[in-house]
Parts: sequence; C-alpha cells; structure tokens
Amino acid sequence: MNRRREILIIVLGILLVVSCIAAYEMHFRWKWAVESYKRQLRAAGEKLTVEELVPPPIPPEQNSADTFRKAFFSWQGSNWDFNAFSKLNLPLPMQFIGPAKAFARAMQPRIDLRTTNAWAEADAAVGQRRDTLNLLQQIIDRPAFDFRFDFKQGFLLESRELIGMRDASLLLSGASVCDLHRGDTAAALLKIRAMLAEPYLLTRKQEGGAETKVEHRCTSSIGAVLFINHEATQEDILKRADMAMYQAKESGRNLVNFFGH
Repeated sequence: MNRRREILIIVLGILLVVSCIAAYEMHFRWKWAVESYKRQLRAAGEKLTVEELVPPPIPPEQNSADTFRKAFFSWQGSNWDFNAFSKLNLPLPMQFIGPAKAFARAMQPRIDLRTTNAWAEADAAVGQRRDTLNLLQQIIDRPAFDFRFDFKQGFLLESRELIGMRDASLLLSGASVCDLHRGDTAAALLKIRAMLAEPYLLTRKQEGGAETKVEHRCTSSIGAVLFINHEATQEDILKRADMAMYQAKESGRNLVNFFGH
C-alpha cells in the first residue's frame, strides 16, 4: 500500500513538473517570438518606441507653436468655449443630399438650401476673425510645431492646443468656402494650405495595449485649375490639376501652382 502511494506521489510530482515546464515554455514562446519579430523590424529600420517616434526639438526660429497659440487666444481668449466654432455658423465644404450625393456649398446661392442662411452673414463672421486667420496663414512658411507635449500620457494628454487644432481647421475650412463663393480662389488656397500645415496627432498602440499620441507634420503642394461651366470634361480638369501639382513640387514644394501659369 505504501509502495503504491509512493508511486502515485512520484507520478503526480512528475505531472506537476511537466505542467509547470509546459506553462513556462508556452508563456515565453510568445515572448521570444515577439522579441524576434521586433529584431526583424528594427533591422528593417522600423521605430518601435515613443522616444524614437517623437520628432526632435524644433529651433525657435522654425517653431510656429507660439503663432498658433496667439491665433487661438485671439479667438478664444481666456474664456475657453467648446462651442466657439458652431456659434460662427460657417459653411462646410459639402452638403449631402442623399446616399452618395452631395454638392459644393460654394456654388450655391444659399449656404443651406433648407434654411435662409445668407453668405453675407458668413462673410461677416469670417471678417470678425480676420486677425486669427492672418496668424494661422503665417504657419504656411513655418509648418513646424513643438508644443512640448508629453506623449507618453496617451489619452490622458490634455491641452487646449489639441482642441484648438480642430477649431482652427474648421475656421480655415469655412473661410475658404466663403472665398470660393466670392470667386477668390487664391485666398481659398491660402487657407487650405494653412489648414494642411497644422500638425496631425496620430494614436499608436504599444505592446500591452497602451496607446500613445505622436505628432506628425507635412507640407502641401497644390495644383489648381480655373474653368468655366462645362468647357472641359471632368477628366481633363483632373489631369490639368495633377500636372499643376507636379509643377508645384518641381518648383520647390509647399507651393500652389495654377495650371498654365
């Protein structure tokens, strides 16, 4: 009886050891696989940490962060309002009228066909923010920002500039629609370039599911085409705009080029 008990204990001990080894091996197998994959990514030049992804500090003479802050506070002041943009009642570029159907607001006699909103009211609202728009347009020549954010905070990162970027883009967008309605294409393109020059905040998942925000910046080369009614086909207009865009790139990038000029 004692002999059987000893054998049973030995067998159970062996099973326990084997189970522990299997669990250990299973746990670290995936860890080793992840580390191996990381080595492959690093060998290919990929950046895997927040420190590697955050751009280097920007020299003060190239940094537009202070200009953006001035623009933001010239609009919002010290009393920050989440609904500041909606109160301006500026037009959005497109109005959807059905599934996969929309029209450009700038070409319409009224801002919204369902209301009596007048373009004069929108132009007046834009005029009240002229100082803000002028500051935002200065960003075009220095499309670099360093707000000194701590991106390791992920979604805990809070800053007025993050909301300010959204509102500034909406303001520039609405003002550009008003410019297009008046036929001032050059002024509209200037605002579009300022809107594209703002930094993009991208969310990136880290190992373990943690999320961090990374700032990305870019410049824009725009090709523009002037046409009247149906004097050219849609395909011709797009081809000319594409050619004008490449001419802008060849001329030094971060520029606007009108086809034929």
